[in-house]
Amino acid sequence: MNQAEATGGAGDSAGKVATCLLINPLSCRTLYGGLARKAELLARAHGLRVEVCGDPPRILKLLDELRARRAARLFVLSGDGTIQLIARYLAELPAGDWNPELLLLGGGRANVVPRAFGGTPALRALRRVLRALREQRPLRVESQPVLCVSQQGRPVQRGFILVGAMIDFGVRYCRDWRAAGTSWWHRGILADQISLLRLATLALIGRSPVPAAPQLVVRMQPVGRLYAPVRVLVAGALHDAGGHYNPYAARGEGPLRLTAVAAEAPRFWRNLPRMLTGRFDDQTMNVEQGYLSGHCHSVTIEGLSAYSLDGEPFDADPALPLLISTGHLLKVLRA
Repeated sequence: MNQAEATGGAGDSAGKVATCLLINPLSCRTLYGGLARKAELLARAHGLRVEVCGDPPRILKLLDELRARRAARLFVLSGDGTIQLIARYLAELPAGDWNPELLLLGGGRANVVPRAFGGTPALRALRRVLRALREQRPLRVESQPVLCVSQQGRPVQRGFILVGAMIDFGVRYCRDWRAAGTSWWHRGILADQISLLRLATLALIGRSPVPAAPQLVVRMQPVGRLYAPVRVLVAGALHDAGGHYNPYAARGEGPLRLTAVAAEAPRFWRNLPRMLTGRFDDQTMNVEQGYLSGHCHSVTIEGLSAYSLDGEPFDADPALPLLISTGHLLKVLRA
């Protein structure tokens, strides 16, 4: 990622607020421990404008207003879904239009994107950045490409992490579990872990609902090609996830990274810890063995009927190639 430095306080010389903090009060972690209220008080004490909103149309209206005022920075306390909404808005603006510096603070359940930029724990990260602004110290700004997913006859989707095959099934299973009730078991911070434990229990007793691995053709340009029933499919442009996982081999070049693993790949469960940390063995974890992974410039996938992008489900036409590439460069503050 390209890096730069930014300086300056929360307000501009004309007295207008140059920095806005958007808080999504519906994001999972903002519901606990008074996180939203504490962040709001902290931001207002430093002269930031604060907007508390979880409704997508209202968020888009706020973005229109901030764009018209050319706000320099947008701080976001939310989950990955709200960040995806903002990234899509910015990516669809004309070239050279408004592109504020973003501070992404983890207020959601998974917080994959904020974690990649030091945005968790959220209050600690917010305090660090506000202190740096107050003291006129430079902030590190990183250039983060947005993932673009396109297919003939369908709108382009934009985000950060795409998953397919059995991982997509797991994401949808967790979503369905959360939508099935309102208790702590379904809506609490540990709801996803509870649902996956339930899924594992069903598998142990022979009642697993996991479907068969889809037959896919995955082409990485210019790394390689995999034609097989695929168990694992993940693609993204994030450098990492804050040290939590890095499921890509250090092969090839390009801003896009992808891992696809065949259902019949040997030693899958034994190799899983190595995959999660990006330690792919070139002799036993290569495309001939059913492991396609590395850096590239674009990916085409044939046979995929569904995927999830930043936790949001999407359908695809398995008869048409799905193209994954990168596009608009966001400016993200490293907290």
